[in-house]
Amino acid sequence: MGSLQKWRKVSKEIKIAGTFLLLSLMLRWGWVQGIGMGGGQSITSPSMSYRAHAQSWNGATFWGADRHYSKLWLIDPLGRESWSVELEGVALDWRQDGAVTWAPDSSVAIYRAENADGTIIEIQTPKLPNVKSVDEAALELLDDARETAPLGPSSHRDALGGGADGDGQPNAGDAHSTGPGQ
Repeated sequence: MGSLQKWRKVSKEIKIAGTFLLLSLMLRWGWVQGIGMGGGQSITSPSMSYRAHAQSWNGATFWGADRHYSKLWLIDPLGRESWSVELEGVALDWRQDGAVTWAPDSSVAIYRAENADGTIIEIQTPKLPNVKSVDEAALELLDDARETAPLGPSSHRDALGGGADGDGQPNAGDAHSTGPGQ
């Protein structure tokens, strides 16, 4: 048997072994991804600007070791994660053992939980920028719109045909006239 034939035979065996190894690794990765369990809570700030989240995850690493961690994070008004921290090796159940609270002025979120051994964990976020509530921002936009859009005889209603003579009442020749008897 020539050296080329031996190489082809070894090459085929290596391909089979490599394929088997790759499939085994993919199966293990998929298994580990499906093992984890988690849960938590989230609460919106009093100004309705931020949302604080606390989640715990229990699962396994790729090689089989147990993994417990918690993730705490804030979502800003634009829907982006603005702050986060992960606590590795901390076995908490944020659904039952923890609480997320906000300062009355929405300046900080406070995460507080009791660990399985009775240790109290408390984490406070950095001071957040003063963000207007959704209602305040909407009112400000309306005020800006009123200042920039003049209302009067040549208003939007006139553009739609609802009172071209300036009295605000539909006229007989208006296309959108909906007066009495029509």
